[in-house]
Amino acid sequence: FGTNSMEMSVEGRINRIKKSHPRAVISAKIDRMLTEVSDARSQLILRKSPFEKLMERLERHMKGFITEKDFESEITFRLMIARARQKTFRLQQEQKLARFEVGYTKSLLAGSPVKE
Repeated sequence: FGTNSMEMSVEGRINRIKKSHPRAVISAKIDRMLTEVSDARSQLILRKSPFEKLMERLERHMKGFITEKDFESEITFRLMIARARQKTFRLQQEQKLARFEVGYTKSLLAGSPVKE
């Protein structure tokens, strides 16, 4: 439920910004990147705050205050940071599991009784 409703709001938010600036042109590349942003947000890779900043930047891009190249760079940077954060979290989880497994194995080797 939560992911699906968030996905709708993310897509809706991007579409509302696009519709509020009918004369602004969005290149196919930016459009693909916005789809990537939407996917990353709905998969909880991109946090709310960076997403909000990107939506502000989209608004400014649509008004002509930010060049397409600068907006592309902003999207690329935010997605890169979000993915790196996710990979770091996964690595930390794997390290915790490995430490637990090492402790468990050591206790077995030391002869502690294990109930299964």
